[in-house]
Amino acid sequence: MGQRANLIVVRGNTYDLYYSHWCANTLPKDLFWGEQYAIQFIEMQTRVDESGWLDDVWAEGGAVLDVDKKKIVFYGGEDILYNIPLRISI
Repeated sequence: MGQRANLIVVRGNTYDLYYSHWCANTLPKDLFWGEQYAIQFIEMQTRVDESGWLDDVWAEGGAVLDVDKKKIVFYGGEDILYNIPLRISI
């Protein structure tokens, strides 16, 4: 079945797309350790083009890591839905 996720690393005016079949439920733990670890984790996943991108029906998690702006936005994880302090509203 899997826990499918879309992942993006943005650098400058370009981006690279990645896909993982197994990390949507573990994203908070996978990205927690900081920028360099998060980049390494994302880049270890399967690199895809737009045709490998999951729609909102199939993607159970996702992350966008902007290296230049030092920002990360993600959704997924088993605990965030039920643990109010872990949720962020923008």
